[in-house]
Amino acid sequence: YHSGAIPRMGDTADGSTVCDFDEEEQARGISLSLAVASLVHNGTKINLVDTPGDPSFLGEVISGVSVTELTLILVDAVAGAEVGTELAWTRIQAEGQPVAILVNKMDRENADWDRALESLGEACPGATLVPFHLPIGQALDFRGIVDLAAEVAWMGDGGQTSELPHDLSDEIEEARMVLVEAAAESDDELMEKYLEGEDLSAAEVKKGLAAGVAGGTIVPVFVCSATAGIGVHSLLDRLVEVAPGADQAELPLVDGGQPESGAEAPALALTFRTIIDRYRGRINYVRVFSGTLAKGGMVKCSGSPAAEPLVNLHAAQGNDLDNQDAIGPGDIGAVSKLTGVQSGQALYDADSEPDVVLPTYPNPLFSMAVAPATQADSAKLGQSLSQVAEEDPTLSIVNIPETKQTVIQGVGEIQVDVALKRLESGFGVGVLASTPKVPYMETVTRVGQAQYRHKKQSGGAGQFAEVHMRVEPLDRGSGFEYESEIYGGAISSVYLPSIEKGVKQVMDEGVVAGFPAVDLKVVVFDGKEHSVDSKDIAFQIAGREVFKMAASEAGATLLEPIYSMDISVPEDCMGDIMGDLTNRRGRVLGMEQETNRSVVKAEVPFAEIMRYGTDLRSMTQGRGTYEIDFLHYEEVPKHLVAKVIEGNKAEEEDE
Repeated sequence: YHSGAIPRMGDTADGSTVCDFDEEEQARGISLSLAVASLVHNGTKINLVDTPGDPSFLGEVISGVSVTELTLILVDAVAGAEVGTELAWTRIQAEGQPVAILVNKMDRENADWDRALESLGEACPGATLVPFHLPIGQALDFRGIVDLAAEVAWMGDGGQTSELPHDLSDEIEEARMVLVEAAAESDDELMEKYLEGEDLSAAEVKKGLAAGVAGGTIVPVFVCSATAGIGVHSLLDRLVEVAPGADQAELPLVDGGQPESGAEAPALALTFRTIIDRYRGRINYVRVFSGTLAKGGMVKCSGSPAAEPLVNLHAAQGNDLDNQDAIGPGDIGAVSKLTGVQSGQALYDADSEPDVVLPTYPNPLFSMAVAPATQADSAKLGQSLSQVAEEDPTLSIVNIPETKQTVIQGVGEIQVDVALKRLESGFGVGVLASTPKVPYMETVTRVGQAQYRHKKQSGGAGQFAEVHMRVEPLDRGSGFEYESEIYGGAISSVYLPSIEKGVKQVMDEGVVAGFPAVDLKVVVFDGKEHSVDSKDIAFQIAGREVFKMAASEAGATLLEPIYSMDISVPEDCMGDIMGDLTNRRGRVLGMEQETNRSVVKAEVPFAEIMRYGTDLRSMTQGRGTYEIDFLHYEEVPKHLVAKVIEGNKAEEEDE
């Protein structure tokens, strides 16, 4: 608004902001997905990628970071650095991107600049925080800002500068010295000149600050009131001067090299947002790293051999799309009507195929089982779920054969809840959501054997089959083996596949609690047949029944999935975390130190961590994070098997 890009300032209270255009965002009053806007300041185009602050939408942050040169973290001047600030800082440091911080709402009651800076120092360990601004007044007395780089004051919401306030001369001198020293330390030549007592010119200070920001050794801190417009013009001035330029961003190749650069190079872009709109179709937001995406050109995407035409190109301003003929290097825009492209994929000229490093996203941490609400919803559910998952690279849809459930997985509870609401509002599909079942499996623990005779006579042709079977345990992950030790023709070889078919039917259904059986060997070692009454169905039935008996003799039991966990928490939370892991039957493998946080590595049964995120937030006041990854299956402790069987029976009865 202050740059003139839009005619009216938006307000989250009435849902009129440019980037929060989704109905669910307006209802909740927070950002739920990545959005794009742009402005022009002093002849330089600035693309803004707005990402949600809630940790559930970490994937949106990763996508945003992958296509921008600098991350600007917003901090409330009243609350100071919050949990989200700390988590955002940690994540962006892991991505290795330059960072700046904007302390907003300086005109609010109880706003405090010094307290905000102190809290930032605690939330951003290791950061060299360098104020580029000083507030003139604060809270209800906030009137303007001092631009330390330009050595001018900006008063009110106008775009005009004024002289520095005399009553802040000491603070300005001290802060200016810190700024100049930071600039000097970012460049060897400037540092040598500074140590020799020479003054640095304005151009040299600017050069040093830009180098420090690009190298991550300087974290600029700005202050403003966005709604009042105080400090916004100076913020834009300094960002244009010190933020890395679009030509400094790269999409590296897997082999460590760099693709050709410039407008004449083959086109190379990254898709970082996909929207599937029921009226406008599929829209992909892209950042062009080199070359030009031109209307009518042909492009391929990573993972697909087919080339597609660029039918419609757009400039994006929130939900508004303006047609354009090309998207040049360094720019961000939108492409519609590309059918095989989604977030996280590269786009490139049809006659080139660069192997680029694509963004990596975290494993799912939260899941919900979904079922159609009505018979009509059933026909549309599968395709609608797939499209919702295509819009967000951290969402996935998985069919779990062990539990016969369809599960939607994501990073956090709010993210999955929003996706389920999107099914209804965007695709008209109603769903019933529930906590997923644990995907247990069954196996045997020792050798067991049994025999069973199936005999049926009903006046006409009868049925006869007798099978002697041995069941043996196999190493974990071995699957299923089937052998015959029949000698002398006790059972004709033609009936052995029938026995195996019967066994597999029972294995799919389970013999303990209704879960698939794995990692076992079945051996048919004897039996009998009848020259008239023996047939395929008779040996299938005999195979089923004898397997049940032999598996019971072989100590059939349950297996549960075990996951590895990396839990990052503040040091003062370690006691609670360790005690909680013990209660969850976890095995702690070790601990590591990362600045002011501790990382616990453990192995924990999946049944104990299905809603771990909620408990971790409670134990750490929201400051803890964790990652999980499937490891293997292990036997369920004997004292818990009966409880699992009972619970599964109760669920089946409810269904």
